[in-house]
Amino acid sequence: MATLQELRRYYQRRYAAPPGAMRDYRSYLDLIDAEPGSRILDVGCGEGFFLEEAIRGGLAAVGVEIVQPALRLARQRIGGGKLAAAAGEALPFADASMDFVACLGSLEHFAQPAAGAQEVARVLRPDGQAMIAVPNRQFLGWLFLRRQGTEQQEVAELLLDRQGWIDLLTAAGLEVVAISKEPWHTKPFPSVLKRIVVRAAWHLIPLRWTYQFVIRCRRPPCHSV
Repeated sequence: MATLQELRRYYQRRYAAPPGAMRDYRSYLDLIDAEPGSRILDVGCGEGFFLEEAIRGGLAAVGVEIVQPALRLARQRIGGGKLAAAAGEALPFADASMDFVACLGSLEHFAQPAAGAQEVARVLRPDGQAMIAVPNRQFLGWLFLRRQGTEQQEVAELLLDRQGWIDLLTAAGLEVVAISKEPWHTKPFPSVLKRIVVRAAWHLIPLRWTYQFVIRCRRPPCHSV
């Protein structure tokens, strides 16, 4: 895995470019039962797509990223929302201070993913919920592409299968309650044809071979921080 310094250098370059294409993160918000006013933390918030939807839904949303260029893009998107520069392994929030935590396509790129999962558990209130999107090592498409890993694998990437992610999150103190496919329409598509192909594949490929899992967890009331 990369060091935190290497990750910062990589993401400084990644977010120095103009903002990426618009993504639909409403479908992620629909997966959790969050009442307006609930406190939600987005770890690795990127350009702020999910934060934007959370704020629009009336949630008290906070985002963290490890580099300032990403935070600047997120600030442009969400205006006065709360943002902080921090590594996922050292979140600047009190124990049990969040009702929900989202970590969408970020945990696998942490310098220490296991420590990041422990931080998610730490900041969740008892019975609080986490929603974590991570890549599947057994994704069927990578056999045809003759590679394995996402576009960010060049810096650092932990690839596990479904049981591997369950084991990592359970060891961190989280109870896995549901696993589903990543919503297919959260990615930008350069062409209508590719959008049709991806949508068809999303519906046809079984969960065990899907591209990314969305793992919903809870912090058990008895979990100590």
